[in-house]
Amino acid sequence: MAILSKGATIVADTQISATNLNNLVDAATFVSGAVDGTTTQLSGGAIIVKDGGITPAKLSTGGPSWTGGGTLSATAFSGPLAGAVTGNVTGNLTGNSAGTHTGAVVGNVTGDVTGNASTATKIASITNSDIVQLTASQTLTNKTLTSPTITGTGAIAGNFTGPITGNVIASVASITLLSLVPEFGYPTSGTITLNLAAASNALIELGGNSTFALSGVASGQTSTVALKNNTGGTITTSWPAWTSAGGSFPASLTAGQAMVVSLYSYGTTTGSVYAVSSL
Repeated sequence: MAILSKGATIVADTQISATNLNNLVDAATFVSGAVDGTTTQLSGGAIIVKDGGITPAKLSTGGPSWTGGGTLSATAFSGPLAGAVTGNVTGNLTGNSAGTHTGAVVGNVTGDVTGNASTATKIASITNSDIVQLTASQTLTNKTLTSPTITGTGAIAGNFTGPITGNVIASVASITLLSLVPEFGYPTSGTITLNLAAASNALIELGGNSTFALSGVASGQTSTVALKNNTGGTITTSWPAWTSAGGSFPASLTAGQAMVVSLYSYGTTTGSVYAVSSL
């Protein structure tokens, strides 16, 4: 089967010349016998690779393989990989991976994992009671909270070390109320004069607008007074010109609001009395 079309034809009695000899080779072209029509084809007398004619086996033994649909498979990949990867990825993956991952990840993950985990489930080997969850009701044991912000309602039990700041409504005052009883016949509204000379600790359940004053002030005196608005509305409160040493002394108390006032005197005047509020 011929594979060439000669560039010149020499027959009997043809004069041999340099031109004829050169054209015999230089002007020759390939013919159909030179290609298999599957992997190669003719183009203007030249041999070219036919579209889809190269198979993986023609490249290398054990090299990557692919399908007409563009699916590529290999025993290993090295270098940047861009585009969608669909299917199972087995083996080690080294390097950065960005994009959307759909499917299970099996094996060890070393490095940062970022992205949307809104639909992720918990790690199968972890029991829910062994981890802190966002919305579930749980009991924390042997935990140290560093500078926490605790919000919400309900009872908080246990020992607290350090200052407690903010609005503590009813609960702190109620703890003090349990250990105090009304003393000295203090009125529940109007002008209420606290007698420091008696070193009194008292509970006063307020029944109306109140103005507080001091009497019997002397150095070294202490007193704790628990106050609670026992009305169904807001009442006004007015305080002596003592020295505030912590907390706030509001101009009013709302319905049911309670507070504890701790007093310590360093002298004999109202200004020498240091007052600390639980509010």
